[in-house]
Amino acid sequence: MIEATALPVAKACNAFDVSKQAFYKWQKREPKLNIDSKVLGTMRQIALEFTKYGYRRMTKQLHRQGQQVNHKKVYRLMKENNLLVKRKKFRPITTQSGHGLEVYPNLAKDLVTTKLNQLWVSDITYIYLPLGFAYLAAILDIFSRKCVWVVSWKEY
Repeated sequence: MIEATALPVAKACNAFDVSKQAFYKWQKREPKLNIDSKVLGTMRQIALEFTKYGYRRMTKQLHRQGQQVNHKKVYRLMKENNLLVKRKKFRPITTQSGHGLEVYPNLAKDLVTTKLNQLWVSDITYIYLPLGFAYLAAILDIFSRKCVWVVSWKEY
C-alpha cells in the first residue's frame, strides 16, 4: 500500500506509464501465495480421490470445479509437492495364448533324461532398457542343466 506522504497516484502512474485503473486492480489483487495454496489444497483433495490423475486430468478437474488455472502451473505445483503420478511402463506381450490354434500336450512332462541332448527346453524373456527392450532367448539341456544356445536382439 502507498502511504499518504508518497506521490499522488496520478503522478506515480504517469511516471511508470501505467493507467490508474491497472494500479487499483493491482492493489486489490490477492497475493500469489494465497492463490497457489488454495489451488494446492484442492489439488490434494483431488489426488486423494483420484490417485491416478496426472497434471492434464488434474487441470480439467480443477476447471470443472470452477478454478481457472493453467496446466503449466498445475504441473509445477504437482512436481513441487510430489503429486505427480509415475507413468505405467509398457510391457511387451511375449506369449499369445488367446489363439484358436491347437494346443499340443507336454511330451516332456514324464520324460526321465539319462544322457546329454535328449531333451532341450527354451524360453524367451525381455529386458527393459532406457532406449527400448532387449529380448533374450535361451535353450537349455535338461540333463546337464547347461545353456546350449543364447541369442539376444534389441528392438528400438
